[in-house]
Amino acid sequence: MIESLSVYILVEQKAPAVLVYRRCENGFVAESYLGLDSVIPLLEIDCNLALGDVYANAVFPSAEQVREQQEHFELTGELPVEFVF
Repeated sequence: MIESLSVYILVEQKAPAVLVYRRCENGFVAESYLGLDSVIPLLEIDCNLALGDVYANAVFPSAEQVREQQEHFELTGELPVEFVF
């Protein structure tokens, strides 16, 4: 355990979504930020982190592509190749 760790951030690869975990008395509490207009206040380091900046060069699938991937999964039970990690 890193005693000095007060916040950590998990960034989603496939959509503009971020989970922020902040240390509190009972462990860590999760905060979620969704959408390119969201801004994460990082009071611990006196700054704000805009998701638009985090995802500045990211290209996300269209709604149609997502529907096609979901249909493929429902029909075959297999994730499309681009979802395999």
